[in-house]
Amino acid sequence: MKVRVAMKGIRFLGLGFLFFLTLLFAACGKEKPPAVKYVYAGGWEVEPVGKGECPPPRAIAVAPDGRVYVAEPHRDRIRYFTPTGSFLGEWGSGEKSECMAYTGPTDVAVAPDGTVYAVHCNRTEVRYYTPVGVPLGKWGLRGSGDGEFICPISVAVDGRGMVYVLDGMSRRIQYFSPAGSFLGEWGTRGKGKGEFEEPFGVAAAPDGTVYVADAGNYRIQRFSAEGSFLTQWREDDVDDPDYLCPYGVAVGPDGTVFVANNGYNPLMYFSRTGSLLGSVSGLNIHLRGSGPIAVSRSGTVYVLDQGRHRIQSFRPVAPEDK
Repeated sequence: MKVRVAMKGIRFLGLGFLFFLTLLFAACGKEKPPAVKYVYAGGWEVEPVGKGECPPPRAIAVAPDGRVYVAEPHRDRIRYFTPTGSFLGEWGSGEKSECMAYTGPTDVAVAPDGTVYAVHCNRTEVRYYTPVGVPLGKWGLRGSGDGEFICPISVAVDGRGMVYVLDGMSRRIQYFSPAGSFLGEWGTRGKGKGEFEEPFGVAAAPDGTVYVADAGNYRIQRFSAEGSFLTQWREDDVDDPDYLCPYGVAVGPDGTVFVANNGYNPLMYFSRTGSLLGSVSGLNIHLRGSGPIAVSRSGTVYVLDQGRHRIQSFRPVAPEDK
């Protein structure tokens, strides 16, 4: 009797094990849905390469209505275009300053209401404008106190209109109300969590989190809206033959994080927690500066090809699209 009970138990366990294996193989046999790909959607020349000897534009931003803004620090101006590249207007002196002087805007960002924010490294200030360039105000002084800067190089605006300013020299981020009231700060020089070494770009996600391209530490860091460290991913975490050295970061409407990488894959994209989703391979472009990439509300990725003074755009293609 005991033997028969044991044998029934063995048969029962065996059937259960086979059922488990069947489910396991069925699950493993299912193909994972392929990641969204990005295909070339067009581009335009910001300025003829042969027109002058100044370095190329440095940063790009996309407004909620699709307008594309370009910051040109060496010509002290901001230009803006339609989503397909038709020139709409510009503001600033428009004069060619001494090369590498950075007298003009080093980065540009657009708020949900269309307000345009620009940071100026040499002037150590933030300026903001209407969508067509009418000045609305400015703030900032040279120094290390609240609301003061040594060299602000990157700016981002979140869904609430809060303004995040990355000071590359002091290795810190300050955030402000839309009109420039100081709200808080975080960051210092170092390699630990919440510390930076040669940070180049800041971006605000739809969910309120903030990403920093920490180039000197070969990583991306992710923070809460008030600066609490959430996570990071660095070169060793990326399952890719290229190294990760981020010079710019932007976030899409679905939370996808796009990184301008100083490597053989210049444009890589990740999940919000750092899983590599893909890269736009085969790009013979030069991405450098504080804001060489931007993403529209429709998901189109705009890339500032600084080597050719061009803007290139890439649209997302769903797996089922032909």
